[in-house]
Amino acid sequence: MSIQLKKRFWSVLPAQAAVRAWGALRREGRFCAGLLTVFGLGTAAALASYGLDLHLEYIAFLRGLSQTGEVFWGNQTLNGVLNRLLSTGEPVNWVPGAFPTYHPVVRWGTLLGALPVLGGALWLPPARAATVRRDLDFATMLAALTIASPVGWEHHYGCFIAIFALLLGVTASQANAPRAAWVALGFGFVAMANVWLAPQHVFTGPLQGLLGSHMWFAALATLGLLLYWRLHSGSVASLQPVRADALGSWRTRQPLAGS
Repeated sequence: MSIQLKKRFWSVLPAQAAVRAWGALRREGRFCAGLLTVFGLGTAAALASYGLDLHLEYIAFLRGLSQTGEVFWGNQTLNGVLNRLLSTGEPVNWVPGAFPTYHPVVRWGTLLGALPVLGGALWLPPARAATVRRDLDFATMLAALTIASPVGWEHHYGCFIAIFALLLGVTASQANAPRAAWVALGFGFVAMANVWLAPQHVFTGPLQGLLGSHMWFAALATLGLLLYWRLHSGSVASLQPVRADALGSWRTRQPLAGS
């Protein structure tokens, strides 16, 4: 496996573990079973195709990359921000076989920054655990995984397309949605839907490069909005399918508006 492919896909295994933890905590048995089935079949196929030695080499590669992360501007995570602030490498030109210089602030800052993000996504107040909207809950976990990953390229934020659609519907359905919710949603979408086509004009220095990390800041704002609505909107009951007989019964009991 080439260095470039390894650097692109290195975060699959940690993300799998975090998603399984979410499914177990939420007691989503079928979800966990499906995830483990796909993971097991995929691993078996990969072992059959590439052998055990390459997988062990890949694990060693992950261990090394987790120490440094990526300085390239396309890494829109806290790790990338810290690497660029500390000038550990070249942020503009992609070099497949190169890695940033190790810096303890980057390593431990990435780890400490990921803990509250993932912890906030996994934890639910006991009073909300049984009634939380599962779509908002899963979207929160998906956003947190992307943000907390040491390496998150621009295309990894593609999952936010569905998250923005969900948040738009949730926010619009709330009669008294706070103005800050609309501001966070608008900022998140605009900042994430655009990318610098000439990064050499943005990443001219550590502080100037913060402007080029707009996708990470947008993701943080979006995660905050997800956490807010997860606590303040709807319940899991609103997501259950409605049977035809139940719908007919409801129609016979509920008068039409104005009748």
